[in-house]
Amino acid sequence: MAAATLPWFAFFALFGPVIWLVLAGCDALVLMLVGLRRRRDRAQIRAGVARAYPLWRDAWYCYRCDVVWRREEEAAFMSPARFQREVWARGGYDDLIPLPPR
Repeated sequence: MAAATLPWFAFFALFGPVIWLVLAGCDALVLMLVGLRRRRDRAQIRAGVARAYPLWRDAWYCYRCDVVWRREEEAAFMSPARFQREVWARGGYDDLIPLPPR
């Protein structure tokens, strides 16, 4: 039994640290890429807030009717989902959050 386990023990004694370093390096690389993507997405959101906020500020949601009214247009109303798409489109970050199918 000891003779059968000796090759495996020798393999992991020689290459075990290398395997762990490669796996730890892959984890670090994935964490770095995720961090960079989140940083890019946050920068895109911050840049779009100035464009999207006026549209958001001039809207009013009616809970009873379940519609969004816009003050800048005469009696214009829309569904909350459509209003959300318009805000995301005006802010330039509509590609960050996947939309449900229409």
